[in-house]
Amino acid sequence: MFASVRPATKSWVAPAESALPQRGTRPRPQDETGRIENMADIDTDADIEVHQVEGELVVTIPLVGEVSKQWLTWFMKHLREQDSRAQVREVPGRTQVVVWVPTGTAQAEVFGILDGVRDLVAKANAAEPSPDVAAQTEAAIRDWWNRARS
Repeated sequence: MFASVRPATKSWVAPAESALPQRGTRPRPQDETGRIENMADIDTDADIEVHQVEGELVVTIPLVGEVSKQWLTWFMKHLREQDSRAQVREVPGRTQVVVWVPTGTAQAEVFGILDGVRDLVAKANAAEPSPDVAAQTEAAIRDWWNRARS
């Protein structure tokens, strides 16, 4: 799956798969009861990749955790609202956020751009209902359907 809001006026060639970040050892996020949460987070135990392309630095940030289609929809919605120069890319065994940063960008602005990406991940997680809530709602829908059929 590949989703992008990057302007089409610039071309970018993805690095070879061997140059992509390898899956880190960070465990998936857990809730207060120790259950594994079904949401994405930035994998701070894995390495990022930074490549210079056409006067920009292309930063590949690895994610850990599940990335559902709904999560991706929410992430892309928030991404468009912020007019961010980023995209989400799935490679075997990993989802990544790719961010374009113009070379010569001041450190404070770079931090703002990358913090903004981290905030987008958090917003998408907050918008994504937990599997338990979704299961409860699905059960209610199926109960309604069974009553309607009887």
